[in-house]
Parts: sequence; structure tokens; C-alpha cells
Amino acid sequence: MRRLGGVWPWAFALLVACRSAPAYVAKPGPYDRLSVEALEKARTARFAWEDGDLKRAHRLVREALVTDAANVPLAIFLQEIELALLQEGEEVEGRPVPTERLDAEQARALLEGFYLAQARVSQHPVPWLLAARLAPDEESRGARLEVALQLEPDFVWGHYAQAWSAYRRREFPEAREAVARALETDPGHPASRRLEANLLANAGEGSRAVRILSLWLGQAAEDPFVSSRALREARIDLAALYVSAGRAEEALELLAAVEFPEREVRARAELVRAAAYEERGDLDLALSSARLAASFAPDDLLPLVHEALLAAQGDELFPDELAAWERVLETARTQAELSEEASMHDAEAAVDFQNLLIQLQAQTYLARLREERAP
Repeated sequence: MRRLGGVWPWAFALLVACRSAPAYVAKPGPYDRLSVEALEKARTARFAWEDGDLKRAHRLVREALVTDAANVPLAIFLQEIELALLQEGEEVEGRPVPTERLDAEQARALLEGFYLAQARVSQHPVPWLLAARLAPDEESRGARLEVALQLEPDFVWGHYAQAWSAYRRREFPEAREAVARALETDPGHPASRRLEANLLANAGEGSRAVRILSLWLGQAAEDPFVSSRALREARIDLAALYVSAGRAEEALELLAAVEFPEREVRARAELVRAAAYEERGDLDLALSSARLAASFAPDDLLPLVHEALLAAQGDELFPDELAAWERVLETARTQAELSEEASMHDAEAAVDFQNLLIQLQAQTYLARLREERAP
């Protein structure tokens, strides 16, 4: 059976475009230190958040901030809870009062004014960081982070935020420089280490990414500022790195040990599982997982791509390869048209490069297949 280079190497390149490890000695500054009492309140608040009790989570975090007012993770956690409460139409003490349930953008805009006003009368970097998190666009976000770093050049969270913004813009060299500045200030800064793992994976430095992500997962399991969903997504990332390193069995074991209640997260898990099965040579199981991924995320193109690539390797019971790629191209074009229509009303809308890449790949495969099948 003809094999077009294998499924996994190409699929992994798109998927990421999202053992023993060295012990990084943390040097937490005043913005990361947390008292025992505040840590316990934060943990209880995280449980309340996960259970949907936003008001209790809000109360507990506010209490923790009374004694640990400088702690940035606590302040960020409070902001996230406030956004969730506003989307539920709940009043948040000391904040603008919503008149109805808000969507995410409305909640952000309502809360932004409050945090920006706080920042403008402050000579400390944290209020500017919090205002930057609610900025409506990259330009204003960057300007607010610059103010924070002018106030305190070694502000680790400011450098991390700059790195995250650059990463979202896919400006990876800039992101790596900003992460390096953050880690120079605090070599064990958890958020910066997590982002560093992503950047290493994108750069093809899989072994280093595995080491750093493994260490981060070991530490984050007890971190009240890391959600259970973030832990699940990190385990999927680690499984993907295992597959790329030819460690399919370890990837499958890792995925089997975790439940994925969110549909979109389950879809990613199944796609990595499909890649692990394909790496192991179990094409039937790979196809089954790819189709399961498509069922959990019908608007995601990657499961369709994976199925089309598998069709080149399977037997006569597998879907027709030409038809599979035609389905990929048709779906990608439909999504691109919908995205283009939506972008007419959104000046900040970004080009969907993944969609463009998939269209190009589909066209290449279809041209080759049609030529091969021509009489």
C-alpha cells in the first residue's frame, strides 16, 4: 500500500502550532510569594470554581488578597472569577454592575474601564499588568505592559505577558527573548516555564520540551492557580511530544490515565491518540480515533486531514483517499468563506493560516491522485 510520508509528522506540525528533568531553582519575588493561609484559601477557591460556585471562589480570593495583596496569580485568579460572574449577570462588589448576562467581550469591556482607571493612578506594575490582560487589542496591551516594565524593569510577570502576546501572534523569536528575560529574573517561574515548553515544541526541540513540560506538570498538580482543564491540555501536549519522539506506548498510557470531559479537549486527545496508534502501526485504531475526534469537534479540520492521510495507508475497507481529500478541501473552503464574512465586521480578525495551509495540502494531494488515476 502506498504511503505518502506518514500521517504523524505532518499532522503534528499543525497540532503543536498550539523522565528526569533538571531542577530549576525558583527565585520567587514579592509578586509570587504566598502565605500558608492565602495558599489554603486559593486551593479552596479553585475547588469552588471547578464546582461552579463562583461567589464562594470570589469571596475566598478576595480574603486571600487582604493578606497577600501583591501576589499576581491571586490577582489574575480574581479577575478571571470577576469575568465569569459578569457573564452570569452577577454583581461584583466594587466593580461596574451589569444589567443582564454578558458575553465574554461585553464582560471584558465592562471590567476594563475599572482596571485601567486603577492603573492610571498607580506607580506599581501589577495594576498595569491586570489592565493589559483586558486590553481590546495588541497595541494597547503592549503599551500597558511597557508601562509596567518601565515602573519595574525586572517585573517577571511583565516579561511573561510580553512573551505570551508574542506567542499568540506567532512571533516566536520575540516570544523566546521575552521568556528568557522572565526566566533570568526567576528561573523557576511556572507560567514562563510552561510557555517555554510550547516554544521549544514549536521549534522542534522535542526532548527539551518533554523535560520542561514533565517538570511543570509535576509542580502544577498542586498549584491552585492552574485549572484542571489546563492540566489535561498539558498532558495532551506531553503525549503529542511523546509520539513525535517515537514513544507511542508512553503517549497512549498517558492519555488512558486522564478523562477529558470537554468536547474540544477530548477531540485533541483523540487526535493525538490516533497519531500514537498510527506510529505503532495500528491503522484501524488510528482511523477510529481520528473519526472520534471529528465527532467531538466537527468544525476542526485536523481530524479530517488525519483521516485522509490514513486512507493512503489502509486496505480496501478504508475510505477512498480522493474522496477524503475532497471532503477536506470542501470543508476548509466553507470555513474560510464564513471566516472572511465574519472578518468584514472585525478589524482585528487574523488570517487563518492553518486553514490556508490545509487547503494547499489538500490541493496538492488531489492533483497528484487525479493524475495517478487519469486514464
